[in-house]
Amino acid sequence: MENGQAFIAGTTELENLKSLDEVYKAVGRQLKNYYKNEVVVVSHRIPGSDIIRLKFSEGWGSVLDKIISMLGRRFEDMDFKGSEEAKTVMPLGKPYFLSGGFYQLALGEVPQSVAKVIEKLLSLNKIYAIAFTENKKVLGAVIIIFKHNEDLREPEILEEYIRRVSKIVAQNKPPRVLFLDDEKAIRDMVKEILWTEGYGITTVEKGEEAVAEYLKELNGPDKYDAGLFDLYVSGSFGGKEAAAQILKADPKASLIACTGKSVDSMLTEYKTSGFKEMLAKPFTIDELLGVISRVKNG
Repeated sequence: MENGQAFIAGTTELENLKSLDEVYKAVGRQLKNYYKNEVVVVSHRIPGSDIIRLKFSEGWGSVLDKIISMLGRRFEDMDFKGSEEAKTVMPLGKPYFLSGGFYQLALGEVPQSVAKVIEKLLSLNKIYAIAFTENKKVLGAVIIIFKHNEDLREPEILEEYIRRVSKIVAQNKPPRVLFLDDEKAIRDMVKEILWTEGYGITTVEKGEEAVAEYLKELNGPDKYDAGLFDLYVSGSFGGKEAAAQILKADPKASLIACTGKSVDSMLTEYKTSGFKEMLAKPFTIDELLGVISRVKNG
């Protein structure tokens, strides 16, 4: 095992990485280099949800193919939902011993009988989890699976490393977006695009739902970073009216106007209604991600 202080100092290498995915992968490699003989998993929490998504996983060795065969899919293709116990313990930012072994790690996604077989294949000893946090909000987590008779030594080294990484993860965390549109097909499409990118995404059909949802989360730990509102919604008031109500409560709200109507008429609407950006339909994935990035980064 390399020197603990050198391991901690390695976090400076993460500061100039361009994306959160790159940060997660680099963190995984650094942890794997430090805990050479163990399984290391790095995961990301989708903002505004309890969903955990794997971003890095190494150290399984030759048993990985057997595990995938038993599960019928790769870990990277599975979304895990955080347990109630984890919601209480993980925000503390300290190593958390998973007494329930692999079954607890898999959060019920893997049958207990299968979990026991996997533990034997791995010669599993103990599993620890520790979260990346911001103001006691979980942003993601690291799992270290110790095999044979190995155990977590010098937990303070891991805590300090994770504390430093947490700041970098917080700086690069994906936004949480509220999307208003009266067409279900468009709502579903945007949700799938942003969900795949690791964004938090809530979709609503009516203007009053957009206002209620935004205000509900306004003072919470996962407030919305951006709102994408169709200006014209059938059976309800649209994005312009929703924006007016939201901006009264949150003058700094980052709102994006969206419509399939002519761009010229839309320019006047969005400039006079407090929107920071506009997005004309139909739009590409790059246009969607680009406009959200611009309002998020100010």
